[in-house]
Amino acid sequence: MTQSQRSPRPRYLLIGATGAVGRHVLERLTAHGEVVLALSRHAHAPAPKLAQWHRHDIYRDDPNTLPAAAVVIGAGPLDGLAIWAARAHWPAATRLVALSSLSAESKAESDDADERALAQRLRDAEATLFAVGKARGWLVTLVRASLIYDPQFAHLSLDRLLALANRLRCLPLPRDATGLRQPVHADDLAQALLACVARDATAGTLLRLAGGEAVPFADMVLRYLRAHGSTAPIVWLPVAAVRVLHALLPLLGRRGRSVAAPLARSRQSLAIDNADWLRVGLVPCAFVGAKANGND
Repeated sequence: MTQSQRSPRPRYLLIGATGAVGRHVLERLTAHGEVVLALSRHAHAPAPKLAQWHRHDIYRDDPNTLPAAAVVIGAGPLDGLAIWAARAHWPAATRLVALSSLSAESKAESDDADERALAQRLRDAEATLFAVGKARGWLVTLVRASLIYDPQFAHLSLDRLLALANRLRCLPLPRDATGLRQPVHADDLAQALLACVARDATAGTLLRLAGGEAVPFADMVLRYLRAHGSTAPIVWLPVAAVRVLHALLPLLGRRGRSVAAPLARSRQSLAIDNADWLRVGLVPCAFVGAKANGND
């Protein structure tokens, strides 16, 4: 029996298949009978039968060692995808849809050097993918997403605040932490990526997608804590105390540094108009801190 007889040729190649958004993309594709070549740098959890797993590092490995696929979906690190795709010998008309972040905008002028560097890497990667795609005749769509959450995947930004609250048994927040946020569920983004695949009209565009509800920062955090069973109270801090907190948080290590910058931005509104959801024919869910499975 040949390899082609044992395993159907995949139409989809999925980068970041074990991440928050990638998991939902994989579940939705295989549920509809699609064969998916799923990539992961590390060992993966049991997956649907139609998923063909490859242990593959997009920062180091050669994309041309993988079977060709008509559609490439990037739900992993965009800078790695840009480097990797630039080496790929995919044919013209390959459909490439990838997830970027609104951090490319919101962190561009951050006081934190690491955040500014992240914003620049995102913009550079976006530019590279569009340029390479144009030169090679690929159909490229990129999606800048807002703050992603998923109760089934505890490695996202809101989970860092949850962990800090549980560690301190309270969560100190600036008294004026009223800047608007639009957290978006990972499954909504998975649906958006798949909708882009089906809509060639989005090729060559950069979409900006946020969640379906604009929530004040403090309210967003409190709702997330309560949805996860945390009873940690919010401790409201005056401006002077916030400055002290920002100086102390880095002493907690990497987790503390990752929390300090979002708290510094908590007074700023990062809401967008969200009109690009109309271009993909979807409506994102409101933020409740959790979302039922199987919501189409």
